[in-house]
Order: sequence, then structure tokens, then C-alpha cells
Amino acid sequence: MNTYRLGFSALLLSSTFCVPVWAAEFTPQSKIDAVTVYLQGADVVRSTTVDLPAGEHQVILKDLPANIDPQSIRVEGSGGDGKSFAIASVDSRNLFIGSADLDQRRKALEKQIQTLQDERMALDTVIGDANHQRAFLMGLADKQLTPQTTTETLKGIDVTQLAGLIDLVGQRLAGLAKDIQQAQLKQREIDEKVSDLHNQLAQLAPGNEYRTEVVVNVEADAAISGQLKVSYRVNEASWSPYYDAKLAIGTKGKASTLELVRRAEVLQSTSESWDNVALILSTARPSGSTAAPDIQEEEIRALLERQRALGALNEPAASAPKPAELAMDAMQEGAGAELDDKRRKDEEFRAMQKQAVVQMAGFQANYVIGTRVSIDNTGQSKKVRIGSASHEAKLQAITVPRLDPNAYLTASFEITGHTLRQRE
Repeated sequence: MNTYRLGFSALLLSSTFCVPVWAAEFTPQSKIDAVTVYLQGADVVRSTTVDLPAGEHQVILKDLPANIDPQSIRVEGSGGDGKSFAIASVDSRNLFIGSADLDQRRKALEKQIQTLQDERMALDTVIGDANHQRAFLMGLADKQLTPQTTTETLKGIDVTQLAGLIDLVGQRLAGLAKDIQQAQLKQREIDEKVSDLHNQLAQLAPGNEYRTEVVVNVEADAAISGQLKVSYRVNEASWSPYYDAKLAIGTKGKASTLELVRRAEVLQSTSESWDNVALILSTARPSGSTAAPDIQEEEIRALLERQRALGALNEPAASAPKPAELAMDAMQEGAGAELDDKRRKDEEFRAMQKQAVVQMAGFQANYVIGTRVSIDNTGQSKKVRIGSASHEAKLQAITVPRLDPNAYLTASFEITGHTLRQRE
């Protein structure tokens, strides 16, 4: 009987070490690193770094917005120093943050602000004491060199004592000045922290709040510093193109050119700001239809004959001679070398403008913006430059004297192939 109990205990003890145990939970802060904006919607990529010991762990990200598509959540990971770890599974859930939780966070922020303000007041005392010591030393040195009353005669000054006094006062003043400078620098850091805490406090508006929590189950064979990237899709974002056209009228023997500048206006009203992110504008429509619509049968009857009659009435008449073309030729003849000189000077002093890099991917185009940008979540538009292209233009003056005494200058051009160019 004792032998049986001993064997059972040994079996239980050995099997305990084989049961997988979640070693720890990690809740690192993540930061938005890149955003791909579509004509409707956007893919947001958050990144974070976490130090993982060996074993199975859970990395919990709590700072994701509530209005994301749960099915769009994707997680990627990478390690350093030739090490790697495995992502076992990814879970997500919506969290309700009630007013009590917000009040607790608000009180914690207020306590941090009060602690920093007390520390700043202590530094004010340090600076005041140092200034008093400086005034005392200056007065002491002045007392040793000048008579204090009208009846007191000027004492003889020993050179050795004077040198020692100057060194002593100089060293003490230099030390006090360094203490004052360090205290002022510390106060500046405190002011920046207090300002940041006040901004966080302002974002904690009264009321209830929903957030999304993502739990990443990871397995590491050895201790590793890993990086996780979490991407998700939001709908409250969009971009739209708009264009600037600049016409340069050519002189005699030189063709006119039309520069077409492509720009984009980006909007987002999500619950988070995009600060210093890598921005890509895509022409894809991930939320659009995936199949063409079916055409319903319709009975034509007499509609075809009516369309033919309307088409005959709307056929363009034979083009009549355009007398305004003569005026256009005269205008081009009158433009001389002065316009070319002004144009060259403008090119010399023109500031360089960052433009996007175009990536063609099948039936869509991605415009990679050249610099990192910040877009807040207030719905204010952010305007970025995509690129520019110059085309040879054919000018024509059009006028209808019977209806309008003015002549209108028009420029026609032809776009062939990929004409987007980078301006160096």
C-alpha cells in the first residue's frame, strides 16, 4: 500500500512539470506607425516592443479604438539577434470603460500633476537659496575691498589674500550658477510633463467609453526582445484627389506647356489621432462590391426610335472658321524673351516640394507620401502633394459674340502612358 502511494505521488509530481503554464501577461503601450487610406476607410498599423522571457505568454494591447472591424485584425511579429517567437493565437474583445474607471484614471493623473508641481516648488526654493548665497558672497567680497564708513580708512590689501579671496568667491559663484542652471532645466522638464498630463486629462471627458482589447498568445524558446505589429481597419477615413493646372504660354518657336499638379485631401474622424505616421494613399476599394450587378430586363419599344430622333437633332454642325485663332497667333507673336527670363529666375528660386512615390499593383495604385505626416481626428483636412506632370498644350481662343463679348482661352493636351514625374 505504501509502495502504491509513493508511485502515485511520483507520477503526479512528474506530470505537473509537463502542464503548460502562462508565465506572464504583458501590457505594453503601442504607437500608430503607418496608415493606408482608401477612398473610403483606412488600414491602421500599430507597433510595440516587448521583452519576453522563455515560455508561453500573453501580450495584451488595450489602447485600440472600439470602432474597428474585428475580422480585419492582423498580427505580425519579429525578433532580434537571430531569435524568433511564435504567435499561437489572437483574441479580441470590446471593453466597456465606465465613468468610475475614468474617474480613477483622472485622479491618478491629477495626483501625478500635483507631485510634479510640488517638485517644481522645491526647485524654486533651491534657486532662491542659491541666489541669496550669490548676493552674500558678492557683498562679502565688496566689504573686504572697500571701507564701510566715512571714518574707516582703506586697509592695505595683501596680494596673496586677494588672490585666495577671488578664487574662493569665483569657485563658489560658479558652483551656485551650475546649481541654478540644473534646477531650471529640471523645471523645464517638469513643465513639459505637466503639459502632457494636462492634455491626457482633457481627453478623459466625462461619460462612458468603449475600447478594443487584443490578446496575442505567444511562445518563446528563449528570452527575446520582440516587436509586434497589429493592423486593423476603420471606416471613418477617406481621401480625394484634386488638381492644380498651370499654363505657360509659349513664345514664337516654343510650344505652350500645361503643368498638372496632383494633390490629395485626407480626412479622418476616428477616435485616435495619427501622429507622425507613414502615409499611403490607395485607389483600392476594399469595402466596395465584389461582383458586377445583374441587369434587369426592360422592354424597349419606341424608346429606340425616340433616341435616334434626338441623336439626329444633336449632331454637331460643320465646324465654321474660327476668327479668334488669328488673335491667338498675334498674342503668341507678342510674347518675347522677357517671359523666358522671368520663367528661368522663378525656377532658380523655387522651393523643392516633396512628392509621392507611385507603386502600381495590378488594378490599383498606391501613392507613398514622401514624408511622415500627422492627421488629427477632428475631421480637419490634411493636404499632401502626390506629383506633377507637364504636357504640351494646344491653345485656342473660343468666343461667341452673339452671347458673350469675351474670348475664352482653352488648352487641350494628350496624356499618353505614365507621365507622372518626380521633381528633384
